[in-house]
Order: sequence, then structure tokens, then C-alpha cells
Amino acid sequence: MNPVRILIMLSALWTTGAAQDTLNRRKPFAGDLDLHVALQGGFIAAHRDQMKHLQQGHSIGGFIQIIRPTHGQKPWHVLYNFPETGIDLFFNYTGNARQLGNQIGACYIANLTINRETRPKGTFRHVLLIGIGPGYTTRTWDLESNRQADVLGSHINAALLLGWTAEVVRTNKVSIRSGVRITHYSNGAFQLPNLGTNNVALFLQAGWLRQRDSFRNTETASTDSLRRWTVQLAVTGGIQEVPPLTYPKQGVGVVSAWIQRRHSWKASFSGGVDLFYKHALRRQFENRDGTPPAFTDQVQAGLMVGYNLHFNRLRFAMQQGVYVRDAWKENGLLYHRFGLRYEVSSHWFLHLMLKTHFAKADHSEFGFGYTL
Repeated sequence: MNPVRILIMLSALWTTGAAQDTLNRRKPFAGDLDLHVALQGGFIAAHRDQMKHLQQGHSIGGFIQIIRPTHGQKPWHVLYNFPETGIDLFFNYTGNARQLGNQIGACYIANLTINRETRPKGTFRHVLLIGIGPGYTTRTWDLESNRQADVLGSHINAALLLGWTAEVVRTNKVSIRSGVRITHYSNGAFQLPNLGTNNVALFLQAGWLRQRDSFRNTETASTDSLRRWTVQLAVTGGIQEVPPLTYPKQGVGVVSAWIQRRHSWKASFSGGVDLFYKHALRRQFENRDGTPPAFTDQVQAGLMVGYNLHFNRLRFAMQQGVYVRDAWKENGLLYHRFGLRYEVSSHWFLHLMLKTHFAKADHSEFGFGYTL
């Protein structure tokens, strides 16, 4: 379908909903949606020297956001100063169509207000954008036809969004925003090469807002019922690819245990141990030393500390680890993990993490966990 027709249809749906809101004068609810469109321009950042030759022009693109404002329906809305959540649909021309191609994606986003709601009248509203979702790139590395673009090895990738936005104009019906955002592509070492791309862009954004009452629930939940200390266990697994690329993908198994200290509804600290079984280490030892390693050399152990941001049932986890056992040693002493955990019940949660060594992805982890 023609993109112009899609925009017309979305605008018509928004206009109809806005008219109904005006007649009914009801309080906002979870279905209230705003429509934002934006144009952007920037460049693919060369975060490695071997990527500099791929910078052959400026990147251009745009995005559409379907956003739901929050009004204190849940405790975390008040704690995060009434953020916005929604879907971000984007398109980026990388500036090098022959080697890097074009990138499209769809991310779930949260716009977190940075400055306080009591800011002086006339000052800008500053917003931190974070988002995650699937992404697609039209060009990948190929040994025969695209061997110099050893950046992305797969068409399907994880897309991560991070940005800063300033709302410079706002009325009852219109919002004008501008800022900078970074779009990161990576497949988590599922398929090599996986240097990843970072598109840095400035954007100008216009939003059409549905009319709604100014009602907001500012009551915060009591922390009396909060479980301060919990013990949590997680069992996860993943797949990674290691050189040479003629080898099949290798499995990864992870067992983690940690103690979590919840100091507020918004955040918590954690500390514990990680055990990684990596079949890929067998291939790497054979390539380096010429002999297969012992089983124990394929096991890595580490101690970690972490910080978690809580969004109702969803947690964003950031962890810093240090190896206490690592026979391979070539990735250094430190490792990092970032990801999401979603509580499906009071005890069980789903677990999605990415393990890295600084800017180099090691493997992804998918699995489940249990809270004692």
C-alpha cells in the first residue's frame, strides 16, 4: 500500500477518536493514542577502523510513532513522571546502498521524562527515548558479492533505540519535538560477522494529539508490601557462531543465581554468580592449540553485580561481571549483560539477555527464572 495512503488512514482514525473524546469528555484510558511522524538525517558511525571505508554518504530516513500517554493508572507511571509508551516504525537509508543497504524496524518504546513536571512555564520538556524490537537490513556481508562490508551477517537483527528529545512546542492538539537518536543493529553473534551498525541522526518530529481531560492520578503505592529481599534463579540458553564460518553454530547454556535488594518500586540492586557452558570454546581451543580441551575448560564462572529498573512486571537489567574461572582468557577479565525480565507470576519470569565483552557481543540468552 502507498505510504501516503497509510498516513491518511491513520490520521482519519485519530481524528475520529479525537472527535469522540470531545463529545464524551471522558477521562483518559489505555486506548488513547497520539500519532507522531518525523524526518531524520545523520550518518553511520564507524565505531571500528575497519568500517571507515563504508561511510560514503549521509543517512536519511524517518519514523512513525503511535504513542499512548500515561496518567497514573499504574504505580510506575507516577514514579517515572508519566512516561509515554508505544510503537516506533522506522526506515533508514544508510548512505551506502551497495554495501550497507537500507534498514527498517519496529520497536516498542518508552519516552521517559527527564525534567520535573513542575518545570517553569515556557521551558522545554526533555525526554529520554529507549526502545527494542526486530530490525531488517537489505544488505549483509557475503564472501563473494559483499566481502568488504564485514559488519552484519544476517538480514534479521535486534534493533535498539536510544535518544534524547526536546518538546519545543505543545498545544492541546499539536506537539513539535526535535532531538538526536541512535539506532543500533546487532544479531548477538548468532551469525558472523557481527560488528553491528550505529546510525546517529538528528530529527524533527510533529505529533497530533487526541484531546483529553487533564486528570492525573498522582498517588504512589505504599512500599510497606514490597518484598525487599529475594533470591532468584535463571536457566537460559543461546546459540553463537565463531570463526571459521564453515563451522555450524554452537550452543550455550547458562545458570545464574543472585540475591536482589528492592529499595523502591522503581529500582533494585542484585549480586550473584553465573555459570556458562560454551560448546564454541571447544572449536576455539582446537583452532588455537590444535588439541581439544577438557570439559571443564568449556565452562566459565563469574561473579556479577547488577542494577534493575522496574516497569510494573517488566525489568530492565544491567549487569557487570568478572570471570573467576575462564580458561580461554582472550576476551579479558570483564563481561557485561543487558536485557529484560518479565514476571508472568509472583514466582516465574521470562528472561532475555545479551552478554558482551565491551562493544563485542558474545551471545544472547533466552530462558526462564524462578523467584524463591
